[in-house]
Amino acid sequence: MSLSELLPILRQRLEAGVCTDKADIRSYLINPLLDALGWTTSDPLLVKQEFPTTVGKADYALLGTGGAPLAIIEVKQADSLAVGSAARFFEYVGSNGMGLFILTNGAQWQFYLAGVARDIPESCFWSGSMHIDLLACEVAFERHLAHSAVVRDHPDFTSALSALNERLTRQRAQVRLPSLWLELLRDPDSILVDALVEASGMAYEGHRDDVVHFLQGQADRHETVPEAPIAVPPVRWRSIRSQRAPSTRLSGFTLHGKRYNYGSGAETYMALIERLVGSDMGKFESLVNALPVLAQYVTYSAGKPRVKIGSLVHARFQSTNWFVSVSYSTKALCKRAERVANHFGLVPGHDLVLHVE
Repeated sequence: MSLSELLPILRQRLEAGVCTDKADIRSYLINPLLDALGWTTSDPLLVKQEFPTTVGKADYALLGTGGAPLAIIEVKQADSLAVGSAARFFEYVGSNGMGLFILTNGAQWQFYLAGVARDIPESCFWSGSMHIDLLACEVAFERHLAHSAVVRDHPDFTSALSALNERLTRQRAQVRLPSLWLELLRDPDSILVDALVEASGMAYEGHRDDVVHFLQGQADRHETVPEAPIAVPPVRWRSIRSQRAPSTRLSGFTLHGKRYNYGSGAETYMALIERLVGSDMGKFESLVNALPVLAQYVTYSAGKPRVKIGSLVHARFQSTNWFVSVSYSTKALCKRAERVANHFGLVPGHDLVLHVE
C-alpha cells in the first residue's frame, strides 16, 4: 500500500479514537507508516524498537549500515506532545553528532535536527498534524522520514538543514513584522500616504498631512503589538532596569561579556552599530539592506554612506565617515538595537544585554 493510500486510513483510526495509549499508537499508526516508508519494522537490521541508549530506551531507532542509529523516534500518549522527558533523547542524538530526533503522538509530528542548536525549539525543522493537513504530512514524511531519503541525507542532513534554515528565516520575518509595521506608521512611506490619499478621495496636497498624522496616531495607539504566532518561540531580548527612580535612558550594553557605558541612548545605539560593523563596508551594506528603516535614510557622500535617523542628535563615528542622528525614544532605540543585534546573530541574554536606567 502506498503512502498516499495509507494516510487516510491512519487518520480514520485517529478520528475513531482507537489509538489512545502508546501501544496502540505504535501498533496501528507508527508501524504501518514506517513500513510504507521503507522501514520494515519486522527487520531488526532496519528498525529497533525499545532501542537501548545511555539515557534510557527509545521507542524506535532507525538503523543504518552497521546498526548505527540514523534517527530516534519517541512516542507520546495521544493527549500529549510536550517534549518533557523525551528531551534526553534529543540530547543523546546531538551528543553523537548531527542526527534526526522525531517526537509524535501519532497525530502530531515534530521533526528535530539535533546537534545544530542548543535549544530544542530552535532545532525543529518541521511540525504538522495528520488531523489538519494530510498532504503536508505526506510531503514531509517522504522528504525527511522515508528510508531512501534518510540514508541519502546522512550524515550531512542537507534536506533537514535546508528546511531548518527556511523555517528560522520565516520565523525571524514573522517576529519583525509588527515592529516594521509600527515603524512604517511612525514615519509613513510616500507610497502608503499616496495610496490612502487616493483611496479616501482627498483632493488637496494639504490632506497628506492629515493622513500622516492619522498613521502616526495609530502607531501611538498600538505601541505594543502581539508577536505573530509561530511554532518556534521568538527571540526575546531582556533589558536590565535600575532599581532606583525610573527614567528613560538607554545607558549602555554588555557585549560578549564586556560592559560598555555611554552618556545617552543615541550614543549607546551608535556605539553598538560601530562595534558590530567596525570599518567593514560590506557589513554595513548588509545591515542597511536587511533593515528597511535604515535603508530609506541612507545617502552617499564622497563614496561613504551617510545615515540619517531622526534630526536632533548628531554624532560622528571616529573610525569612519558615517554620520548618525537619532531622535527616537528609549523604547524605540532598544527595538532598533535589538534588530541590529538580531541581524548579526547575537544570542539574547548571552551575547548582548541592553541596559536601561
